[in-house]
Amino acid sequence: MNFSARFEYSIWGLIELGARYHRVAGRSSENPMQIGSIARKYGIPEKYLLQAMIELKKKGIIGAVKGRKGGYYLKQKPADINLAEVFQVIDGTDSDSCPAKLKICRANGNCPLHPVFRGTFGKINDYLRTIKLADIIKLAPKSSSEMYYI
Repeated sequence: MNFSARFEYSIWGLIELGARYHRVAGRSSENPMQIGSIARKYGIPEKYLLQAMIELKKKGIIGAVKGRKGGYYLKQKPADINLAEVFQVIDGTDSDSCPAKLKICRANGNCPLHPVFRGTFGKINDYLRTIKLADIIKLAPKSSSEMYYI
């Protein structure tokens, strides 16, 4: 199974915002992060990362601060954000469409693969629901170029 590039970009963006959330004791809105710095760090297109972040903002997962020193920040604790929620916002399908997005499937009961993929994607979604952003942040490599002092 392949996840979309937008989903991947979303996860990298959330990892950065989530790491910053922890660094400022849950007050990440005072220290928002700009899309450009995230995109440069991971070598991903700023345009597509921005599109994904806008979708996450619409759903209340992240917030934004306008202005020259503005940027994005988490509105929820990393431990409260699961990957299924992010997947649904970024790549989710409605209940009538084919979860595998097959062109041949018209989701009208005539496609013999539709129930197979619906069940498979349901199990994957159940698993993604168990993975929290906080878990991924712990696994993410720490950048040696970033130094934080107390």
